Amino acid sequence: GLLGEWNGTEGLTELLSAVGARLGAGPTGGGPAGAAEALRALDADVTSYQGDGQVMLVVFGWPLAAVVAERPGLCDLMTAFVSGAAGSAASERCDRAGARPRCRFVFSDPATCAQR
Repeated sequence: GLLGEWNGTEGLTELLSAVGARLGAGPTGGGPAGAAEALRALDADVTSYQGDGQVMLVVFGWPLAAVVAERPGLCDLMTAFVSGAAGSAASERCDRAGARPRCRFVFSDPATCAQR
């Protein structure tokens, strides 16, 4: 299984991408909407913004937010999860300022993201 193949940070990144892909392949069929659903499965509040050829998911109110403030490297792992759920690469644009950090993920080409 996936856990048996987990080996270091690279393995963890692949594992989170695969978990995201499983969660994001539900009724929405991937893309940014699939990524949002996968994040909601982790008890996250997700808001989606679209414009200028991009879709941005803003994530807040979830258990990992406080940890991300102290360990920014987790953003890379969550980006792998979100990218796996969408079936397309996301860029991390996290806002770590203040007491309530917000994870933000940007998809630059929503048309490609929707084609799963």
